[in-house]
Amino acid sequence: MNLGQLIGELRMAADVPSGGLAPQPVHVDGRRNRNSNRRAEILAFAKERGEISAGDLVQIFGMQMGNATMFLSNLARTGELKRLGRGRYEVSR
Repeated sequence: MNLGQLIGELRMAADVPSGGLAPQPVHVDGRRNRNSNRRAEILAFAKERGEISAGDLVQIFGMQMGNATMFLSNLARTGELKRLGRGRYEVSR
């Protein structure tokens, strides 16, 4: 069997059209779900506590400082958190 035949058989086994596959977004399994779970946990923590900082996320959730800072910044940008001052956030009402 030559390479062309092998590719044809693999496509048939995988039910892939002969033109190939269109590029698909690549996601690590569960990444989107994990991020939404983390977002919900952080928002619940912020609501319970009243105010949070990146240092809190490092201690409580085990995040890296840069990731925690970016995560809080993104939540503030989407309106889920309100920035109180440098590095301090609360849940938007």
